[in-house]
Amino acid sequence: MGIARRFAHLSKWAFIEGLAERNIQRHYYQEAMDEDLAYAKRY
Repeated sequence: MGIARRFAHLSKWAFIEGLAERNIQRHYYQEAMDEDLAYAKRY
């Protein structure tokens, strides 16, 4: 996802939203979820 996102010049969240809008599933590992939850708790 990271390389495709950078080629598209999108933020992480904009890229994820674009995938969701197109019903494209992505692999989501526990480590990434932990990072996302920690980020959300800070803000």
